[in-house]
Amino acid sequence: MADYARNPLVNFNFVLRVEALYDLPCKSVKAFSRANEFEYVQEGGLNDYVHMLRKPISQPFTFQVERYVGVQLLDPLTLGTELVLPVVLMVNRMYGDSQTVRYYLFTGCTVIAKDYGELDSERSGLLTETTTISYRELFCLDFPTVGGSAGTWEFDDTTKAGKGKQSAKHVAGEASKADFEENAVLWKFKGMEKKGNGAQSAAPNPKGELSKAEMEKLGRKWPPKKSAADIASYLSSTAKPSGRKWPPTKSAVGTDAYLKSTAPQ
Repeated sequence: MADYARNPLVNFNFVLRVEALYDLPCKSVKAFSRANEFEYVQEGGLNDYVHMLRKPISQPFTFQVERYVGVQLLDPLTLGTELVLPVVLMVNRMYGDSQTVRYYLFTGCTVIAKDYGELDSERSGLLTETTTISYRELFCLDFPTVGGSAGTWEFDDTTKAGKGKQSAKHVAGEASKADFEENAVLWKFKGMEKKGNGAQSAAPNPKGELSKAEMEKLGRKWPPKKSAADIASYLSSTAKPSGRKWPPTKSAVGTDAYLKSTAPQ
């Protein structure tokens, strides 16, 4: 039989369910207890012990719940409320685990007192209120096999995979070993090629980026020979027909004749 005492239950992962409908977020649940009342009878001549006689309970059992304020529109624990269904305090083993390991069931519950907390302008914090609930019976149910250590990863001698549900095998949605190795390869030149090697190579072009041929086609090409005649010829060929052209010969006579010809009459 498995020894579940090696995996003890935590005290911070719990939820309080009221009327089988409302799950109340609580800051804390005060320590509660249930005890029987006895009457002690001393027998004459008996000095080692006394007799205990069970007597009726003289006061109700209570427990206190410290809750956050302003998280629900309807408060199911208003003062004087007599609850029909049992109040269930569920304790889980790990955060986010929906499998409850221990149940506390309080029957015959009535809200008998409310403490509306403390307000302090010099210290930040969440506003809470403490609700005192009386109950008649308390039942404690344990399910140690639920949410236990079954299925957790464990070493299996010298193998890397281990055993259990959470083994070292590939998990759905996680990158595989080949993907990690491909992404980890650094880009570097290989000989005189521009492509390089590795996953981050220079070819093909990234998505949405124009190729070299397309960039040269859309770009404005400069004449291969950088001479004055070639530049003048290139500018005259690319000039707009409706534009005002400057005389190709940059002399004073040519400039004066050009200005006279373009002057308004």
